[in-house]
Amino acid sequence: MNKKSNIIKIVKEDILRILGEQRRRVSLEILKEKIKVSLSFICEAIEELEREGLIKSQQIFLP
Repeated sequence: MNKKSNIIKIVKEDILRILGEQRRRVSLEILKEKIKVSLSFICEAIEELEREGLIKSQQIFLP
């Protein structure tokens, strides 16, 4: 695995952890506060999680 795919994997895990802890919709702003990576990594991780059927995003919220 290259560095970028390692980062995406960690960001995906962080997003799923945050969603599990919050147990409600989470805004992109909250994710940006809690995950200290560039927005492009967060967006790419969200897209992959959606493709995998693990999350659904609604505008800037993740249920």
